[in-house]
Amino acid sequence: CKKETNAPAPETIDEIKELAKSYPEKALTQCNNFEIPNLKDTCIGNILEVQKNKNYCVKIGNADIKNQCYSTVAKLTNDNTLCAEITNDGLKDACYMTFVLYNHDYSVCGKIVNQAQRQSCEYLRQLYNINQQQNATQ
Repeated sequence: CKKETNAPAPETIDEIKELAKSYPEKALTQCNNFEIPNLKDTCIGNILEVQKNKNYCVKIGNADIKNQCYSTVAKLTNDNTLCAEITNDGLKDACYMTFVLYNHDYSVCGKIVNQAQRQSCEYLRQLYNINQQQNATQ
């Protein structure tokens, strides 16, 4: 095989991720060249991390990787509405809890499926409110 003198096409997932920073559509084309579905999906997930765009999640076939994609982009873009796109209840709850723990966003408590986690969310909301009231009176 004789290689062309043009710049080589990226061949590894890491090289494609680097390409995605400047040329996301070219990177997507490279990902689509992978014949192994999970490798292709992981590659697309890497583009998402760089571009922070939920539209790449839709292109992923594997449900687990797609769920992780939505969770990642929700955190990267600080958008808890993307947690609703996750089909696995445990991962969906974990996505919501990220917003509770790091952003004090208790608006998501009612969306948490697991009863124990929902209760924890409500307790954290109450503690946060008490703490806010105490700080206001000091």
